Amino acid sequence: MNQSAPLDCRVLIADDTGDTQRLFACILRTAGAKVTISRDGVEAVELALALPVDFADGRRVLSEPYDVILMDMHMPIMNGYEATKQLRAAGYSGPIIALTAHVEEHDRESCLEAGCDEYVTKPIERHELIELVRRHVPGSNTHAAVTSDALN
Repeated sequence: MNQSAPLDCRVLIADDTGDTQRLFACILRTAGAKVTISRDGVEAVELALALPVDFADGRRVLSEPYDVILMDMHMPIMNGYEATKQLRAAGYSGPIIALTAHVEEHDRESCLEAGCDEYVTKPIERHELIELVRRHVPGSNTHAAVTSDALN
């Protein structure tokens, strides 16, 4: 894997903390990703399920708007557990990565049961965040369902 290759993907960061939003967005944008920020679960669901119309070769192409969703599990209005459940119930099949400060085993299980593909605790180092996203980008040579234990 070429770890210095730019991230060529679209990432939705669903997190209610401004500092986390800015930090993760800066890291991922610097690495080459296109980043959208959502402040709560309701907005994250709306953004993730919106199928944009792209014009390629004069045709309309519908596609999922994000390659990876980074989902804070503890947000106001609608938390990440409920947002993830709603996305999965609506047929969203893209990678959703749970981000939480909670480190208990039952927290990990709850995230995975809600439909998240992976569970990662905050804080997360810059290089770990980039490689976490890279592993989950469809079509990447490192795309695989890898647990967060691989980060430790």
